[in-house]
Amino acid sequence: MGIQINQYVCTQTAKNDLASIREEILAAAREAKEAGRHDKLIVELDGGFHYLTEPFVLSKTQNPELDAVDITLRAKNPRAATIQSWAHVFGKDMTPVEGKPGVYAYQFPKNEDGKYPLFHELMYNGYQVMKRTESPSWINRIPLTPEERRGEVKRDGLYVPVEIAKTLAEGEIGSTEILMCVEWEFAILHVASVDLDTTKELGGIRHALVKLWEGEIDYFCEKTISILNIGDRVTMFRNSPAFLTEDYSYAYDYKNGVLTIKVPADTPVPQIAVEYPTTETLIEIEGLENVTIEDLAFTGVTSKFVCEKPYLAGQANTTRGVGRLRHAAILAENTRNMTVRGCSFTGIGGNGVQSVNNSVNFTVKDCIFKDVGMCGVTVGNPSYNWDEPKNRTYSTRIINNYFEHIGYDFPAAPCIYIGMVDHLEILHNTIKGCAYSGMSVGWGWSTVPYELGEKFNVRDAEIAYNHIENFMDMLRDGGAIYVLGGNVNPKTTARRFNCMHDNYAILEKSGKGEKYGYYCDGSSSNWDVSHSVMVNCARPLFSQHTVHHAFTNHNHIHDIYFTKTPNMVSYEPSHAPYRDTLLYDLHFVEGGLDELIEAFPVAKEIKDAAGCTLLF
Repeated sequence: MGIQINQYVCTQTAKNDLASIREEILAAAREAKEAGRHDKLIVELDGGFHYLTEPFVLSKTQNPELDAVDITLRAKNPRAATIQSWAHVFGKDMTPVEGKPGVYAYQFPKNEDGKYPLFHELMYNGYQVMKRTESPSWINRIPLTPEERRGEVKRDGLYVPVEIAKTLAEGEIGSTEILMCVEWEFAILHVASVDLDTTKELGGIRHALVKLWEGEIDYFCEKTISILNIGDRVTMFRNSPAFLTEDYSYAYDYKNGVLTIKVPADTPVPQIAVEYPTTETLIEIEGLENVTIEDLAFTGVTSKFVCEKPYLAGQANTTRGVGRLRHAAILAENTRNMTVRGCSFTGIGGNGVQSVNNSVNFTVKDCIFKDVGMCGVTVGNPSYNWDEPKNRTYSTRIINNYFEHIGYDFPAAPCIYIGMVDHLEILHNTIKGCAYSGMSVGWGWSTVPYELGEKFNVRDAEIAYNHIENFMDMLRDGGAIYVLGGNVNPKTTARRFNCMHDNYAILEKSGKGEKYGYYCDGSSSNWDVSHSVMVNCARPLFSQHTVHHAFTNHNHIHDIYFTKTPNMVSYEPSHAPYRDTLLYDLHFVEGGLDELIEAFPVAKEIKDAAGCTLLF
C-alpha cells in the first residue's frame, strides 16, 4: 500500500494542515496494524510554506501503531517545501524611534497566559537572518576566589569598562545579556542595572559595576567549573538596544515584549517585515524505524531557556544543572534506520538535526546548514556510561553536508557532535565558520579497562575528506577535529581501528595556541591520523601529554602537511614512543598555503579532494 498526501500551505490560516497530515499517517498506520501488514507511506509536500505552531510529532510511545509503517516525508521538488514556525511583525505596525533613522520598535501584546513571546532569533523579510546586537568586547579582569566559589563571599556583579557601561546606562537596558567565553565553556547572564558611581581601576582602565538579574551572579560564581576561572576572559554585551548601530540588527527585550530593529534609513515602511520563531522543535521522531526526511527546507526554531534563566554550558553544549536542551529543527530519539537527506536548515536557534539517546543507522547526507545557533548535527549523549543502553549509538553517517556559521549563539556547541559510537563515518563535509570545534567525537577523559568488543567509546570510525575553515572562533581548547576518550584496554590492544585521513583545515587567524588542529584529547586511543593538511594553526597537532591521567595511547599521527606560524606551539612533546603515540613523516613550511602547495603538491591534491560536492 502507498499513499500520496499533497498539501499546500501558503498562509497562516492554513497552519493546521500539517496536523491533518499527521492524523492521516496515524490512520494509515492503524489500518496496517489491524490488517497485520507492514506498509510504506510516502508523504509528499507541495511547494510553499508549511507553518507550525506546535511540533509535528510521530512517537511510538504515544502511538504504538506507527511500528506498522515505514515513513518517508519529502518535498515534491527539492527544498521547495519549507517547514517553519515564523510569526510576522510588519513595518506598518512598528513605531519609528525618534532621532534614530532606520530604527523601529514594536510592542508585543501579551498572550492569553499574560506573557510575552520568548524567542532569540529574527528573520528579515523571510530571507535574511538578522544579527543580535553586540557591544565592543572587553576582558573580565577579576578572577573568582575560593570563597566566592563556595558562596561564603558574594559579588555585587561584574565590572565593565566605564565607556561601554556608560553607553548601556544611557540607552535602554531591556533584556541585555552578558556573554563571557571561559576556555571551552561560556555563560549568558542578564543585566539588571548599571552603577556608574561604583568603579574600580583595573589594568589602567576605569570599570563600572554592572548588576545581574537576581541570583545570577551567585549561580555563575558557584557553578563555574572548578578547573576554570573567569579572569582574563573575553566578555561582551549582546541583545541590547543601546548598541543598535548596524543595519539588519535587532534587540529583543523579552521581559517587556519590546522588539527594536535597525534597517537602512531609506527603506520604505511597506517593505519592512520581520519574523520570529515560535517553537523549539519542528519535527520530532521517537522510537520509530525506517524514517526518511528528504528534500525539505527548515527554518524558524528558537531556544527559550536563555530568555528566562542564566545559561552556563560546557563541552557539547551541556547546560549546567539541566543537561542538553532538546531544541532542534529535527529531533530524533531512539530511532533505527533514520535518514535526513537533501534538506536545508537556515535560521535555526537550536540544533539543526539532534538525535538523543540510542540510535542505529542514523544518517545525515547532502544537507545544507546555515546560521544554526547550536550544533549543525548532534548524535548521541555526552556520557561515558556505556552500561546505560540509551548512551549507545551504532552506525552513524554524516556525509556530504555543508555547514556555515554554526554555534555562535551558544558557542560550546561543536559544528558536528558525536557521542559514544560503534561505526562512524564523517566524510566529505564542508565547514565554514564555527564557534567551537568543527567536529567532536567520543566522551570521557580516562583510559578504559575493557577489551575490544566488550564495550565501546569510539570504534571503527572514519573521519575523512572534510574541509574545515575558521573553527574555534569564540572558545578555546578545541580543534578542527577533536576526539576524546579511551577506546580499549591499552595494555592488550594496540591496533588502530579508528582513522582520520585526507582532511583539510585552515584558519584566517592562527591564534596563540588556544586553537588546535587535529586534536586527540582525554586518553583517546587507537587513532591513525594521516595524509591531511593544516594551514595557519598555532597548534596544528596535539595528542594529550600534559594531563597525566588523560595521556593518549596507540595514536599514530603521520604524513601531515602544515604551515609554521610565528607563534607555533611545538607538537614534539606529543611524541611518546613508550605509549605508542607517535608523530612522524611531518612536512611543513614557513609561510602560507601557497608556499605549502609549492613545496608539497600533494597538499593541493588533499585540499581539492576535501569537502562536499553540493552546488547551491
